[in-house]
Amino acid sequence: MQPPMATTSLISLDVLEFIENDVFRVDDRPNRDQNLRKLIGEKNSAGDTPCHLAVAAGQFITAGYLINHGAPLSVTNHAGWTLLHAAVRAEKLVIALWLVQKGLDTNAQTVKGSTALDLAAKDDCEAFTGLLMTKEFFEPSEPQGGYDWEQIKEDDEYFE
Repeated sequence: MQPPMATTSLISLDVLEFIENDVFRVDDRPNRDQNLRKLIGEKNSAGDTPCHLAVAAGQFITAGYLINHGAPLSVTNHAGWTLLHAAVRAEKLVIALWLVQKGLDTNAQTVKGSTALDLAAKDDCEAFTGLLMTKEFFEPSEPQGGYDWEQIKEDDEYFE
């Protein structure tokens, strides 16, 4: 069985293309924002949102843009996968850490009862199991001075 992220639709691809082509354009902002809000909520046949697809593809900036423009953090697809499940399956540790920091529920279960930690353990991803089992990573506030994202990227063998 393929993971839910394996299927896409033209709707979701249209959203990602819309963002990539339009994110820096400032003219006609009211219409652009209205169109984006409409597209953010679209789901493909598997129930994946554009944010699910961006996370699964490792598109950190696109996922952040979507969330900052109204994409809900708690959205699930038809299989019950959250954005964190998508990040773990795609082995995107930095995105997973960011989602946890944003307050995503780390105990959310798929329709089969799997948490993100279960997926990490099944896929034998030690970095993820460590992240998901270390409770201090779940504090909502960043350390004083913030995270050194460049250092995290350099240290993260899963980051592409």
